[in-house]
Amino acid sequence: MGSAAVPLGPQPQAALALRPLAYRPRNPRATSLYQLLETHFETLKRLWEERFERRYGFWQGYWDSAVFSYLDCGLFETDRKFYPS
Repeated sequence: MGSAAVPLGPQPQAALALRPLAYRPRNPRATSLYQLLETHFETLKRLWEERFERRYGFWQGYWDSAVFSYLDCGLFETDRKFYPS
């Protein structure tokens, strides 16, 4: 009663089928988070004092730089990477 050998990983043909055929660049503007921040961040900032300051405290200025850095991230025209401070 011999046992058959079981392969431990994908076969070379299967591994080749899983690889992408070509580089597909990321489109940051197509993400939901990008669209949400681009559309509503200025409104949130404008309404913060009236609606949220009593419960959550003063507007923290570092949110401006973090959001604007994120919005610029990955865009070829800005050539910036996202490194929040």
